[in-house]
Amino acid sequence: MDTDGQNANTTTGRHIGVIVNPERTEVSDEVVERLRSLGCRVTTAQPDSADGLGDEVRRLVDQGVDAIAAVGGDGTQRTAAAVLLDGDVPLAVIPGGTVNLLAQVLGVDELERAVAAAAAGDTRRIDVGMIDGDGDLEVFVLNASSGWDAAVIEHVDDAAKRFGQLGYAGTGLVQWFKSEPRPVTIEVDGRTWYDGPALTVLVMNVGERGSESLHLASDAEFDDGRLDVIVLRRHSAIGFARSAWSILRGRPPPTADVITAQGAEIVVTWADEVSVQRDGDESAPAICVRYRAGPGRLAVMVPSTAS
Repeated sequence: MDTDGQNANTTTGRHIGVIVNPERTEVSDEVVERLRSLGCRVTTAQPDSADGLGDEVRRLVDQGVDAIAAVGGDGTQRTAAAVLLDGDVPLAVIPGGTVNLLAQVLGVDELERAVAAAAAGDTRRIDVGMIDGDGDLEVFVLNASSGWDAAVIEHVDDAAKRFGQLGYAGTGLVQWFKSEPRPVTIEVDGRTWYDGPALTVLVMNVGERGSESLHLASDAEFDDGRLDVIVLRRHSAIGFARSAWSILRGRPPPTADVITAQGAEIVVTWADEVSVQRDGDESAPAICVRYRAGPGRLAVMVPSTAS
C-alpha cells in the first residue's frame, strides 16, 4: 500500500483511493500526479494479481476514501463495482484496458476527463446486472452473454487483445464458423418469452456492446431498473450481415434474425452447456443462467455539469 500522497499533500481536497490492475500500470503514475495537482489526497493500491483487486478496494474503503478511482479495463471496473454496491463510496472509472466501454458510456474515455470526474465530478447512481448461480452472485455493469458471444471472450488470447477490437473481431469470426444454433428457452419476468434455436443470448444493462458506436439495445438505459435481452436466432452469414448493417445505421435488425425484450428478471436455459461471460470476463460454462436487475445499486463519478 502506497500512501505517499497523504504525506506529500497538505491540501484539504478529496481523498481518492486509486486501485490499479497489475496488468495495466502504464497510466497509473500519471493518474496519481494529475489527482494531486487537482488538490486531492491520494492513496494507491496495486495487488500482485488481478485476483486481489476486490480485497484492495475493501481496504481503501475502510480507510475512509471519498471515491475509488479504478485504473484498468471493464473487468477491473466490474470487480471494483461489486465491492462498492449499495455503498456511499462512488466508482471513478479510469480507462486502462483494451475496450474501456464503461468509460465510453460514462463520457470519461479520455484520461483528463476521467481524472477530473474523479476529483470533482458529479455522482450518479446506476443499475447493475446480477447473475445467480450455484449460490454465488456475480455482478456485471455492462452486459453478460451465453453461447457464441461468450465463446469469443473465452477464446480470445493476449495476442488478439493487442489488436484491440480488431483482435476480438477476428476471434469472433473463427468462433462463428465453429458455432451453430442450439435450443434455448428464455423466461422474462416469470413468463416464457422465447423457445427455439439461438446462436447467442445477450443480457444488457447498457445498450452498447464492444463500442459506444455499436448500439444493440435501443431502449436500454443505465437507470431504468430493467435489463435488455437480445437473441441472435440464426447462423446465417447473410442474416448476420443484414442485422449488423441495420444496427450500424441505428435501425432495429429484422426479427427473423434478432429479437429483443426487457425485464427485471431473465432466465436463460440452454439444451446443453454453453460458454458464459460478464463484462468481458468468462464465467463457468452453464446450462441455466439467471439474471436480475439491481436498480440504482452503484454510485459512479461522471463529468461535472456545473458551469
